[in-house]
Amino acid sequence: MGHRLSNSISSESGDDELPAHRQPLTQASLVNRRNASKDCCADAANGNLSKLYYDELPSYRYNADEYQKHKATSGICSCLSALRPLSCRSIFTAFMIVATVVAAFTHTRQVKRHFQNSIRKVYYNLDPLMLGRDDTRFPAPLCMYEPQQPTFNRRTLYQDDIDNAAAAAAATVENESNLEDGNAKAYETTAMNNSNNIQQSAPKVAVVTYLRDDNYLPLFQQLTCTLKASNPNIDLALMYVPGDLGDNVMNELKLHNTTLLPVPPVTEYTNYYEPRYARNWLKLRAWSLIQYDAVLLVDSDVAIVGDISPLFTLPTSFAAAPDQSRWLNRFKTRLEKFNGGVLLLRPCPAVEQHMLQILEAYPKLRFTFGTAEQDFLTWYFRYVSMTLPLEYNAQASQSLIGNVTVGGMRPRIIHYTEHTKPWKGPVPGVPGHQYLCPRTV
Repeated sequence: MGHRLSNSISSESGDDELPAHRQPLTQASLVNRRNASKDCCADAANGNLSKLYYDELPSYRYNADEYQKHKATSGICSCLSALRPLSCRSIFTAFMIVATVVAAFTHTRQVKRHFQNSIRKVYYNLDPLMLGRDDTRFPAPLCMYEPQQPTFNRRTLYQDDIDNAAAAAAATVENESNLEDGNAKAYETTAMNNSNNIQQSAPKVAVVTYLRDDNYLPLFQQLTCTLKASNPNIDLALMYVPGDLGDNVMNELKLHNTTLLPVPPVTEYTNYYEPRYARNWLKLRAWSLIQYDAVLLVDSDVAIVGDISPLFTLPTSFAAAPDQSRWLNRFKTRLEKFNGGVLLLRPCPAVEQHMLQILEAYPKLRFTFGTAEQDFLTWYFRYVSMTLPLEYNAQASQSLIGNVTVGGMRPRIIHYTEHTKPWKGPVPGVPGHQYLCPRTV
C-alpha cells in the first residue's frame, strides 16, 4: 500500500524531476495521507496493524518536522477518535460492574434474604395447604374459640359481682326478718366468701420472654429496665430450658426478681433460612403457662416504652403486628405477614399440643426455608387472629422516623431488628436508641 500511495502522491504533485520519495508535501498529498490514516485507524482498532503506514512513506524521511506534526494531528488523533466510543463504553461497563460488586458486598445479607424470600414464596405459596390453617382439616381445640372477656374489663365485672352479691345478701336478710341472728350472719358470711373467691380469681397477666444463651443478657436487661419504667405494675417472666444459661446469668436474673419459668425443650427443626431460628420454636411453650390468663410474648430484643395495658383487653386468643420492610425503598414501609417479636396469646395447653402434633405430621409446615415459628404461627392463626397496630411492634430500622412510627404514632414497643440491637447500650444516631435506658441495670 505504501508504494501505491507514493505513486499517487507523485502523480498529483506534477513534479516528474524528483523521485517519488523526494516529492514535497502538498495539500492533495496530505488529503490522501489523511485518508490513508483513517484506513490505518480502522485496522489498528481491529488489531490488524502493528506499524503505522506513515512509517512506510519514504517522503517522510525528508520532511521530518511536518511528518511528526501531521502524524500527531491526523494519524493518532484519528485513531483515538475511532477508539473513543469503545473506551467510553468499556469504562462505563467496568464502573457498573464495580458498583454492583460493591453494593452486593455491602448488602450481601439483604440481597441473600430477599433472594431467599422470592424462592420461599414460590415454594410455599403454590401449595394450597400453606395458605392458612383450615379448621375443617385442622380443627383447633375449643379453648381457642371460647368467648374471651377482656382482662381489665373483667376486673370491673368482678366488682359488679361483688356489689350484686352484697346487695343480694342484704335483701335476703331484710326479707327474712324472722330468721335468727345467727342465720342472718350466715347469709352475710356466705356473701363475703363468694366475694373473696371472685377477688382471688382475678385474671393475671404478664410479659414473657425467653433466653437461649448468655449472649442475649444485655438485651434482656434493656427489656427489664424499659418495662419497669413504662409499666411498673406488669410482671416480667422468663422462659428458659434448664442448662441453656450459665450460673452468672441465672444469678443476674434472680437479682432483678425475674419470675423464672423453666420449660422442657422443643424439637429444634433445622432452618436453612437462618440457622438460629431453629431455637425460636421454644415460643410454643408459652401456651402451657396456665398460671396466666393472658401473656404478651416478646423477643428479648424489644423495649417496652409505652402503656401496653390496652392489649390485655382485646377479646381474642391471638394477636400480632405485621412484619415491616423498607427493601429497595427508604421512603416507604411495606407491611407484610405477622412478625413474631410481639405476640398476644391466651395460654391453653391443648393448643400447644395441637401445634406440636401438626409439626410432626406435616414437615413442610416447619418452614425450613422460611422464618420457622413466625411463618408457622402466621399459618396457624391466619383466619382467627387480630392484627395489632404498628405502635405495638415498631421495628426500629424499618418503621421509625425520629420519635414516631411511619404512621405518626408514638411507639409503645420498639423491636430492634438487624443492626439496631443495643448490645452495648444506647448508641446515638441509631434508630430507636433514644428510648433505651442510659445504662443496663
